[in-house]
Amino acid sequence: MLARVSGNKPMINVAGDDGRVARGDHPMRTPVYGAALIVAAMLGSVFVWQSGWPAWLRVSLLVVALLMALAGWLMTFRDLSRPIKRRRP
Repeated sequence: MLARVSGNKPMINVAGDDGRVARGDHPMRTPVYGAALIVAAMLGSVFVWQSGWPAWLRVSLLVVALLMALAGWLMTFRDLSRPIKRRRP
């Protein structure tokens, strides 16, 4: 028996499967981790920018924060589906 899941991807229901998602296996965990990386990069970069550390250390940590933010962006928006085709009248 086929059932529909968000994202319009078919999923096979096995006999005895009640359809619940196992802990750590939720389909929306990757975007949440990506958003957490973006927030951590933003907060970390503000802290580094306000610190009195040497310039070479600040620049290095800001580059790391930029890479974290880019990785978070990719994780957050990797599952964007194709836009819906509109019917022309």
